[in-house]
Amino acid sequence: MKNNGYFTGKRIFAIDTSPKSIALVQKIDPKIYARVDDAENLRTIKKDSIDFIISTMVIEHVDDKKMLKTVDGTLKRGGHAYITTVFKKPYGWYYQRRNGKWVMDKTHLREYTKDDELLRLIDKNRYKIVESQKTLLWFPVVDFIARRVMVRNRRLFAENIVFNLIRKIKIPIIGYYEWEIIVEKK
Repeated sequence: MKNNGYFTGKRIFAIDTSPKSIALVQKIDPKIYARVDDAENLRTIKKDSIDFIISTMVIEHVDDKKMLKTVDGTLKRGGHAYITTVFKKPYGWYYQRRNGKWVMDKTHLREYTKDDELLRLIDKNRYKIVESQKTLLWFPVVDFIARRVMVRNRRLFAENIVFNLIRKIKIPIIGYYEWEIIVEKK
């Protein structure tokens, strides 16, 4: 987004619970107001102060009701929120297990399986759902291997040309979708 000029003239905030992730954001662009905070109890951003919120693959890791309340508290009237999460069909399968079930990520508190599980939490009197769509998730085969042999070198993932070419070989994740939702605060 930065390379395409979307940040020009904008004040950008980034939050994460990990100080390591925040340090990485500050390396990418020191002009970004990057803070350690959490999506359930946002303390570092003023109420009704944000025009556009982007939350990618976070809501399945936290209390979704609390996070949506935080979004509501920080988003300006007329503002938009773009939220992505994992959506799992009944036949969905991934190689990890949590509490006896196949899951995409062991740290997920939930993997939505019905639209209403999330959409019912969005107050229709305060928000208009602008878009809701699901796209099949694809996984780079080499990532599975790299994670199994515990490759932790970020530079390999970011800078190695051969590794990045191999990462283009992807397979679909059976029954798993990226669910994108855009809402507008009335």
